[in-house]
Amino acid sequence: MIASTSRQRFAAVLLHAGRRKQLQNDHRRYLRVLGIETSCDDTAMAIIDDRRILAHVRRTKLDVTNRVGGVSPYVAAEHHRESIDGVLEECVNRANIRLADLDGIAVTRGPGTVICLKVGMDKALAMCQTYRQRLLPVDHMRSHALTVRFTDASVQYPFLCFLMSGGHCLLTLVKGPEDFLLLGQSVNATSPGEAADKVARHLRLASIPELASTCGGRSIEILAASAPPGGHLKYPMPRGIALQRNCDFDFGQLKSRYLTYLNVHGPVSESALPSFCASYQHSSFKHMATRLQRCIEILDDKRMVPDDRRTLVLSGGVASNSFIRKGLAFVAAKYGYRLVCPPPSLCTDNGVMTAWMGLELLEAKSPTIIERENVPDSLYVFDRVPIGEDISEQFAELRWKVKTKIDLDNIDAFMLPADLPQIRNKANL
Repeated sequence: MIASTSRQRFAAVLLHAGRRKQLQNDHRRYLRVLGIETSCDDTAMAIIDDRRILAHVRRTKLDVTNRVGGVSPYVAAEHHRESIDGVLEECVNRANIRLADLDGIAVTRGPGTVICLKVGMDKALAMCQTYRQRLLPVDHMRSHALTVRFTDASVQYPFLCFLMSGGHCLLTLVKGPEDFLLLGQSVNATSPGEAADKVARHLRLASIPELASTCGGRSIEILAASAPPGGHLKYPMPRGIALQRNCDFDFGQLKSRYLTYLNVHGPVSESALPSFCASYQHSSFKHMATRLQRCIEILDDKRMVPDDRRTLVLSGGVASNSFIRKGLAFVAAKYGYRLVCPPPSLCTDNGVMTAWMGLELLEAKSPTIIERENVPDSLYVFDRVPIGEDISEQFAELRWKVKTKIDLDNIDAFMLPADLPQIRNKANL
């Protein structure tokens, strides 16, 4: 009897030890990463633990950006220097962790504004050396593309991604965290966000009290929601853009057409302002939609996307535009693609996307990771970085004519009237 009891106790001890070890192993499956983002005018940090956000802090000077008519690199860099220590302290306090307990520190290395990127990089290097952490240099655009995998675990590689922001617009096939194929991109160094900001500035939308602290693209979206039926067709897009048979984007030509109209005809009247904004927004959407159609049809023809991975990811700041998002979802559905988009708060620049990209690099055992003992005193940052292998010229050489006809002018097919008051109410208009 005594021997039997001893065996039972010994077995219980082994079982307890096994469970404790299993719990430790379970815990180590979840990587904890700090992300630092300073590529433009937002100072942002986040700490994540697998798909949990432990802390997320973001500071911006949007009022200054609107007042000077765009991002001033020197003003933005000074803002980063003034804010970064406070953002870090707040982030760590919210997460209630020790920096020494992290699995790595991710920081945006590019593309972006060099003097802004350098503020974040210098802080990351100093922290890695102080707390003996791995440095995870992150590509800004790739992190935008992969954010959706943080918010939606069902998104698997490969997937088609449409990135649109204040600095970029591109279509890419994402085959892995560092394996991207570039299918189409902005030409003439003009992005949808930049073009919208220029048009909004010429329209003097910031002089409207309710829109004084709102970015240009968002102001256009809000006013466009007040356009009368058919107002989105009153000022159509230039014909030449529609005739180009490639997957590239020319928002420079689109912007010029609308700015030329304003220079020739003078200021738009208050009553015509909603229709002008609706027309510009609709023209931008049509330009995006036709490129998306051509891209999907070529991918299908080349069998580059498996039937069970027909996912279109929409990300970047412009992706928060409800009209464009719903319109592109409508187009994608015609080809059997489902559209997935991060929440608006994670579409704009943020620390969560940087931290998640760093976590993906850790899980993939990327050679770009700099181990604790090899962290340098300084590291170059880049204003421009190719997102991956560029095959956009191969797509352009096909001169592909879109086969599926979709009525892109019938906005009632994808923009329900119930959506419009919600857009206006956000700005109290």
